[in-house]
Amino acid sequence: MNLKLVLGAAASVVAMAAAALAGPDRIAFPEGYKTHFVRYATVDRPDRKPPIVRFFYVNPEALAAAVPGAALPEGTVIVMEDHKAVLGTDGQPVGDARGRFLPGDEVTNVFVQEKRAGWGADIPEALRNGDWDYAWFEPSGARKQVDPKKFERCFACHKDAAAADFNFTLSPFIVKIKG
Repeated sequence: MNLKLVLGAAASVVAMAAAALAGPDRIAFPEGYKTHFVRYATVDRPDRKPPIVRFFYVNPEALAAAVPGAALPEGTVIVMEDHKAVLGTDGQPVGDARGRFLPGDEVTNVFVQEKRAGWGADIPEALRNGDWDYAWFEPSGARKQVDPKKFERCFACHKDAAAADFNFTLSPFIVKIKG
């Protein structure tokens, strides 16, 4: 038997197994995040149709261990919860006294960004965001059934935030949150 052929086949099996481990399926829905996590930011997204309001949460253990200017600790879980903005009779978002959108009660999507040691090794270098991975859930906690290719957009977008450990909302504001 050809040793190169056997080794090549074995390497392919190992690579496929590693790739099968990567992806949103390794992230569990963070049950109780609304009560157990720290809500640290609210972001209006007028560019979405319909306009949305995003609430951001982080697990308290990661926040306690976070150091300003440093990468977030392994085990960090960031939750981004989407709400439709309340619309006025003119179809435009209704604002509060500061001009911020009023969020509706209905949650439309829950996105999770989680960091675990070694997770980056399973992601192709062109997309890799350190050891972060991403998942998309229904408000009920059920995994959103989407084409796995959609997650490439998460990686591509967050790649631009490499200096802030691949996130847009938490790393830059640790001092404000903890201070």
